[in-house]
Amino acid sequence: KSTTGEGASLSVTSDTVTDLAGNVGSAVTVDSIKVDKSAPAITFVSRLPLANANGWNNSDITLNWSCSDAVSGVGEGGATVTKTVSTEGANQSKSATCTNNAVLTSSDTQTAISIDKTAPTLSLNGTDIEITAGQTFVDPGATASDNLDADINSRIVTTSSVINTVVGSYTVVYSASDLAGN
Repeated sequence: KSTTGEGASLSVTSDTVTDLAGNVGSAVTVDSIKVDKSAPAITFVSRLPLANANGWNNSDITLNWSCSDAVSGVGEGGATVTKTVSTEGANQSKSATCTNNAVLTSSDTQTAISIDKTAPTLSLNGTDIEITAGQTFVDPGATASDNLDADINSRIVTTSSVINTVVGSYTVVYSASDLAGN
């Protein structure tokens, strides 16, 4: 005999049997049969911290999933799975797997994980510039580069603060930011 369905306390009763001499054996019942044919449920719960408006993070990311199984219960690994992504890179992914007590598994993958922890570098395009009276100050400019973001040059912010409007010292401040906010 076999049992169908799923459950933690199924039972099967055998048929009676008769031997050639006409003796009839009694039926046997086997109780407490555990059957789980369904994989556990895995649900993505959270990503902390959330990505910024550009889809980037500048720190490690923690991903959390929950696992559940109504038939045999959650097995190895428990009811929650936590994974940390710490490697710099664009469009990374991270997977988690839940296992039930029948050793069936379910997996989920989170994608579009972009981490950049490194600030862009900034270099001046020229050296000190001397200006004589009556000349216009020419901003030498700066070039920014980033380990992951090819679009860094479009986000250079240049702020010029003129200390003296005649011959003298000028201060030019350059800054650059990448998509991750570094």
